[in-house]
Amino acid sequence: MVDGAKIVLIIRQLLEGILVIWGVYILSSKKLDKKVIYTGVLHGIFINILRALPISFGVHTILSLIITICLISIITKEMMIKVISNVMGAFIIVAFCDWASLFVYTNIFNVGVEQLLDGSVISSLYSLGPLFMMITILLLIKYIKGRTLDGYNR
Repeated sequence: MVDGAKIVLIIRQLLEGILVIWGVYILSSKKLDKKVIYTGVLHGIFINILRALPISFGVHTILSLIITICLISIITKEMMIKVISNVMGAFIIVAFCDWASLFVYTNIFNVGVEQLLDGSVISSLYSLGPLFMMITILLLIKYIKGRTLDGYNR
């Protein structure tokens, strides 16, 4: 039987996959379509499988970048250099959100790192904070890019 923490972790990975793909679309100024959800879920599945492999964490990150770049370039048929820079931008946003939430949880709310990473349902729920932060940052980027592009089009 699968416990609640694993279910929350899987759902978090699927949501993070969708947000990463959405972030790449926003950074590349592409129009959103149904491919974002499809590619995001596919990305989340690949990342769940990748994290289950017995390899080092740094290798997970590099392989995750490669998988994301391949998925985006196959789906969107964009130039590889543009895809690479947008995927790196999306990963930087994810890393910043994870770092900022870890800082807030440990320094402001006095939650121990062990409690954040122990694999319980509560620690899985703590991991949803960076997703909300990422949504906010992506919406802000989309708003700023939209205003900038509208200003140049007039």
